Amino acid sequence: MQNPHGLLSKVFSYIPFFSPTTMLFRLGISSPSWMEIIATLIIIIITNYLFIRLASKIFRLGMLMYGKNISIKEMVK
Repeated sequence: MQNPHGLLSKVFSYIPFFSPTTMLFRLGISSPSWMEIIATLIIIIITNYLFIRLASKIFRLGMLMYGKNISIKEMVK
C-alpha cells in the first residue's frame, strides 16, 4: 500500500484473483494509467467468461450423469 507503483502491486493487478482488490487500492491511493485499468478490466472479463463456460460444462455433465462422479478426462471431453 505504501508503493502503489511498485512491481508487486503491478503484478497483482494482472492476476485475476487479486486484480479487483489491488486495482481498487491503487485507484484510491494513486492514479494508474488508463492502459493498466483497461488491461485489468479485459483480464477480469475474459477470466469470468472462461469460468462461466467451465461451470456450465461441469453442470451439464453433472445433470447428464446424475449419480456418477465426473472425472477430469470426462470434463476435458
